[in-house]
Amino acid sequence: MRSTTIHTPVSVAVGLFAWGLLAPTLVAAQVGIPAGGGEVAGHVIESGSRAPIGGALVVLSPDPAGVFVSPDAGGQTSALRTQTDASGAYRFSNIPPGDYALRVTHIGYASAELLIALERGAGPRVTIGLVIEPVELEPLHVVEEGAQPLALPPGQRPDSISVSTVRLRQRRYLETDVRALTTASVDASIAFLEPDLFRTLQRLPGVSARDEYLAEPWVRAAPWGRTRTYLDGVPLFDPLHLGGVLTSIPPDAVGAGFLHMGVRPTELGEGSAGVINFASRKARERPGIPLQTEVTFTGIRAVTERRFLGGRAGVVAGARRSLIDKAVAIGGGDDPEGPFDYALSSWFVHGDARLSDDADISFTRLSASDRVAGNVMSLIQDTDASWGSDISKLSLRTKVGDRVRATLTVAGSDFGSQVSSAPDPSITPVDPDVVALTPSASQVRYRAVQTSIADARHGGSRGRWAAGLDLIRQSFSQSGGAAVVTSVDDVPSSEGGRLEYVSAWGRATFAIGPAWELEGGLRADFYRDPVIGQGDASLAPSVTARGRVGAGWTLSASAGRSYLYAQQVGSAGTSFGPAFHIGHRWLLAGTSAPAQQTDILSLGAERWLSPSWLLSVTGFGRRSTGVATDFFTDFTATTFPADLARERAFGIEGLVRKLAGPVTLSVGYSSAWSRVYAGRETQTPGSHRAHQIDATVLRSLGRGFRLGGAFSAYSGAPFHRVIIECPSDRDQTATGCLADARTVVTRSPEQAERGPAYASLDLLLDWQRPYDTWSWGFYLQVRNLTATNNRGVYRGTFCNTGAPAGSGCGPVGGRDVFEPLLSIPLPTVGVRLMF
Repeated sequence: MRSTTIHTPVSVAVGLFAWGLLAPTLVAAQVGIPAGGGEVAGHVIESGSRAPIGGALVVLSPDPAGVFVSPDAGGQTSALRTQTDASGAYRFSNIPPGDYALRVTHIGYASAELLIALERGAGPRVTIGLVIEPVELEPLHVVEEGAQPLALPPGQRPDSISVSTVRLRQRRYLETDVRALTTASVDASIAFLEPDLFRTLQRLPGVSARDEYLAEPWVRAAPWGRTRTYLDGVPLFDPLHLGGVLTSIPPDAVGAGFLHMGVRPTELGEGSAGVINFASRKARERPGIPLQTEVTFTGIRAVTERRFLGGRAGVVAGARRSLIDKAVAIGGGDDPEGPFDYALSSWFVHGDARLSDDADISFTRLSASDRVAGNVMSLIQDTDASWGSDISKLSLRTKVGDRVRATLTVAGSDFGSQVSSAPDPSITPVDPDVVALTPSASQVRYRAVQTSIADARHGGSRGRWAAGLDLIRQSFSQSGGAAVVTSVDDVPSSEGGRLEYVSAWGRATFAIGPAWELEGGLRADFYRDPVIGQGDASLAPSVTARGRVGAGWTLSASAGRSYLYAQQVGSAGTSFGPAFHIGHRWLLAGTSAPAQQTDILSLGAERWLSPSWLLSVTGFGRRSTGVATDFFTDFTATTFPADLARERAFGIEGLVRKLAGPVTLSVGYSSAWSRVYAGRETQTPGSHRAHQIDATVLRSLGRGFRLGGAFSAYSGAPFHRVIIECPSDRDQTATGCLADARTVVTRSPEQAERGPAYASLDLLLDWQRPYDTWSWGFYLQVRNLTATNNRGVYRGTFCNTGAPAGSGCGPVGGRDVFEPLLSIPLPTVGVRLMF
């Protein structure tokens, strides 16, 4: 074999179309492809880290220029083409002896070219290293068209896209503490009841949960309300079903998802502890009108997609509905406390169309709702409540000249809850401790008109930039329900409000030498009416540096500021159960309340240990002011204090992952510390988990079977002991005890206690069988396989039964009560069908 110098064209665009230049250069010299010829094979890797590059285009052509004649193909071609698999491998078979040109291209890398001499025999093994040459595309443009790691094409292995997804994340974001979701990670997470995006996030280091019942992710020792979720850049204020048990965003609707735990993208307006950024998936080119359905314990969901007009337009649509109400009806529905009717549903549609070579339009619509009516044993009685989210987005994108791409977007988001009926006073409830939901209505709204421009060039990292101008209006209204009690700085209760502002933002990325990149960003918000603590305007700067150092390590450092204008300060109306409620009250920044301001610093390092093994370590520090925190929400109460506090948090996280092969796994550890300061009080928040271990493994067994396991262990959540002296005629652990006017509640002056630790081992067995044009499969999940007797939220320290109310029994003689969690294995089954 002989080779020549590797050529690196000026831009990736040149490399992508280099093979097209060969088409008109056909000459009389022709090379046949006889059976039993030699082969050209090898791998494509990244220079430096030696990590595999999947999806690279490999082109083999005769040198000097000629054509391949293939009787099987029924014609001739000037070049043979293939793509590398997840391990970076490629192969050309039945190639006759001769001289050939081998060219390799991939977006984000400089293309490479070699000349090889193929002699009779086995043929050469050629490994080609590509040099990173980052490409700047618009953020959602990359996600929608460049990769859809959560939209797995039929027949493709889930792990085959994991490596390329990490590469996409590394090219798009300089911060190493950005986590990407893939189909493989959703499968391996072994969610609760059905595949769930938020529960997948809970398997990541730095992300924990209140307990196994709720999907709400706690990011770096911060409660759920301080993490903002976006779909196509539009915020969802409560993207949850069933009071927090399930995520209301179906996995079928999402093409990609990224969790930003450190500095977040400048174009996303709000976020404190973290930002979850989902992007709708585009329809794929598939024959017919495909349909994919899944039936689980919680209901049924289906999704279909179609591209038309020669691929210039496409639509993805899907729906989900629970079957709980149908099951109750089939079973007779003879609840001793009366009939029960509960249903959750959601539907989504995403469409895109290319208007011309330089313009396209896209539309996203998501609607999710819950409704409960009647009585739920030991929880609520005679009520009619509904709640849910709706978002809509319309975007027009066009190219201005050869260097700039402009986007115009109109978007809206709503979350509302309503209790429209109250108990009949003439009917005596069976259980006096059952909660009655009081009539209430709550709604938070978001409206935005957004414009942006970005560098449309596809070559090199220098000069990458984007900028935008957003007109935003947020509002909140509340009527009925429990009152919000505030105790710091005389901040009034949040019964409603409006915030209008203009945001101007920009970011730019520059190369500093051959190994380092620097990105700077700034977001400036200008308010129509002054905001407490900020005045007429606020600035949110950010800066990130990333570079390659010796031994294959990549280091990054980032610092930035962000704001959260709408904060959760308690439930809208009465809660039922330990933390289940139909909606939230919100503290909206304005003339009577400040915005939550957060400054964050993170330091990270990554290294590819092999083509499929990735190691990462991250440290972080976070400081927040204007935090609305409820000191008494660790037990059910009739009022919800909203203390405006300061918070300090810091921690370290480590993660090692095997991303490809018959066995994939992930092992993560995190340790975080957090303290909240309100007035003269200091407290460790209930969302604090000092230590956390998460591990997942998924193995292919052949014949369509996969076996997986997941293990999670958290240190106990802190709580402040509260002494609850119930009247002797009350159940000492029931919600009704706290609602009784005779109950005496005192808070211990002691510092925060810590509840019991949590641990769970879960199992997954998955099987899928493809047929001609369709496939079907099933999965079996077992939660808490070892039957660990876990305990949940602290409910209070109750006096011994029979103790007279007001006796001052104190912690001595009382008992700490925690919500019970799973104490036995819980199996769930799901069935998938794809046409």
